Parts: sequence; C-alpha cells; structure tokens
Amino acid sequence: MSSIVYAIVFRVAILEGFQPISVKAHIAKSLKADGDRRKMLFYGKQVVVKKTTDKAEAAKYTNALKKIGADIKVKGIKAEARAAKPKVA
Repeated sequence: MSSIVYAIVFRVAILEGFQPISVKAHIAKSLKADGDRRKMLFYGKQVVVKKTTDKAEAAKYTNALKKIGADIKVKGIKAEARAAKPKVA
C-alpha cells in the first residue's frame, strides 16, 4: 500500500515584484523560524518547509507563501506504507 506525501519546497528565491527584505521577514514569521532556521532558509539550497499527505493543506500552504513573495513548489512523493513492527514482550 502506498500514498502520496506532498513536500512544500521553498526554492530560496523571491517572486518578481516583491522586496527581498519584506519576503524574508514574512517567511520567517509564517514558519516561526528562529535565527538558525532563518539562516538555513536563505542559505542557497532548496528547503522543504512542510510535508503533508493532505493535498488541500499543501495547496493552502503554497498559496499563502506565494502571496508573501516566496518561490514555492510542491513535489508529490510516493511513500510506501511501513509494515507495523511486532511488539516484543
């Protein structure tokens, strides 16, 4: 059995028409990023900011982050269901 996991990816880019300093502040606030996480978000590599199995939730996050100027994409990842581990008595 498998399902889809949606990874919301920040491409460390700012959409045209937005001011970088404003976008950085809004992203940090939206993701509740502290100093270290904020540095990681703008380090230069793509960052997965959220994973969800709910397509509507992925769309909600994507739209919200795009509205503040973040270049976001959603990747669908096929996740294999893990077999339950037997309990050891």
